[in-house]
Amino acid sequence: EEDSKNSFINDRQSIIYWTTKYTNISNRSNSKSIKESSIKGDKESLESLINYCKLYYPQMLDIWEWPKNGKDFIIGYMKFKQLKSSHNKKPWSDGTVNSNYQRIRAFFNWISYNYMTFPANSISGLVFNKNKSNVPVLKENELESIKKFIDSHNKVKNWKWFIEMLTIFLETGLKLEILCSLKVEDINIKDRTLLYNFNKKNRDATEKYKLSEYSWELISHLIINKNSSLRNDKNFLFHQRFYRSTLNKESENEMKLIENPEKSFSVNGFRKKFSDMIVILGLNKKITPQYYRNYLILKMLGSTNNNINLVSKKMGVSNQTIINNFINNFEIDIKGEKLDLFENEILKTKGKPQTKPKRKRLKGGGVSVPFMITREMFRELVSMGYSKKEISKMKSEEAHELILKEL
Repeated sequence: EEDSKNSFINDRQSIIYWTTKYTNISNRSNSKSIKESSIKGDKESLESLINYCKLYYPQMLDIWEWPKNGKDFIIGYMKFKQLKSSHNKKPWSDGTVNSNYQRIRAFFNWISYNYMTFPANSISGLVFNKNKSNVPVLKENELESIKKFIDSHNKVKNWKWFIEMLTIFLETGLKLEILCSLKVEDINIKDRTLLYNFNKKNRDATEKYKLSEYSWELISHLIINKNSSLRNDKNFLFHQRFYRSTLNKESENEMKLIENPEKSFSVNGFRKKFSDMIVILGLNKKITPQYYRNYLILKMLGSTNNNINLVSKKMGVSNQTIINNFINNFEIDIKGEKLDLFENEILKTKGKPQTKPKRKRLKGGGVSVPFMITREMFRELVSMGYSKKEISKMKSEEAHELILKEL
């Protein structure tokens, strides 16, 4: 009898057996492509669970203990992992608990997919505290203050050059490294579009942005000559320019322009001027350009009905970062509107009434579902073990039916 208890470790009753198959890329047949980092994360999560079972509940190494006792067991396991002890020197955060629960739940759902007699959703439906990441986001009133500053300082000598950069930054949300390295040749003067690329190794990843009339009027002198030809006296769109106080007190001009057409303006220089503006406006001194990028990501998610792939491409942020920092931590206001901060004038932004996603009926009647997979549906499918690539190929009816089965 003792031998039979030990033998299951290497057969289809054992978590160890299924973990070995699950963490082998070639054996996870229901997923088309899996990143090595994801496999590593799954392996670490499941090995931690197995070690806990071996130490305290060896009977839970048997998969058939899970349909009946799995939910209570996993709750106890997560509580243990959040307590500091000799066996658990680094307690898990709420975020780590959620991440590991999703991995373990996906693992058992995968077993049911490959082992037809094993029940599905054996540990589904549990809710753990969510770790709200402290993602700083610019507030609407703070953005309004910055826009008013732009409007009042766009002709002030020692601010004009910064306002030009700031306007493009607010329109595009570009990373500062990309913003400062933009070249004149990145501008198509015929249709007034800006080309940029977050992935230099992949030319196909180039994105295009149509500049507003407002921003074009501000920066056109940096791009074209008076005869409308492209400037060839410099490489960088935002070359090094700033004003410095003159030492000669008798000079008529108190500020002297320092300019180098062959050198791009520095990222640190932009951050310093941005910080100076925040101080003048009397806003929170902790505000950085990243606060605005976070704000823009949220707005773009809302205006695209949570199209994570699109926002990822436009903002140069990974899908996983968007899911972790934004989808899981904010209630996103879905609005089908275009983001045009400077379409006509700096203080005139066009708003459209909030629209709900179109819905259609399931075949044969029944509950109506959105035309597109919503944020809530996406999160639930991810937690069920489906990859982002698989979800992107699903129809809304298919996704809806899968979730109903989960419930």
